[in-house]
Amino acid sequence: MARPKKQTKTPKKRYVPRQTRKFQLRHNHPIDTHVGEILDYSRTQRREVTVIRDGVRLLWALENNDLSVLFELFPHYKNQFVPDGLSLMEQIQKLFLNSQVLPEASPAKLGAGLKGLSAPGFALPVFEDEDDDLPTLVTAKKTSSNIARNFLGGIHDLQ
Repeated sequence: MARPKKQTKTPKKRYVPRQTRKFQLRHNHPIDTHVGEILDYSRTQRREVTVIRDGVRLLWALENNDLSVLFELFPHYKNQFVPDGLSLMEQIQKLFLNSQVLPEASPAKLGAGLKGLSAPGFALPVFEDEDDDLPTLVTAKKTSSNIARNFLGGIHDLQ
């Protein structure tokens, strides 16, 4: 007597309601052609819908000044940003102050037999204007031999 084949039951997959979206890409358009190639490659990796979903989420978040999706999808970029919420100005200041832009020339650092150039002092021109009601623009409050500090001080004074 033949044994009946044992039938294994595969569990039914749970139904997940879905929404279908359709969009078109233009023929002979370089950007749309490139997007089509990306989507075709993603389809071979079985990631087409995930790529579209993540791309739309990332674009929306970035347009709304939200970097959380960027850091979620690309955690290696988080190291390039300061996590404690410093402003862009403070980040630039730290960048310049922590790196030596140009070495300061001092007489001790000059080579043997070389002398530093000395510039003669001169008086700044004095302009006599009758426009006393206009505000005076002060362009420099103090000077320093550190180029980075001068640059950052100038940017800070513009605020």
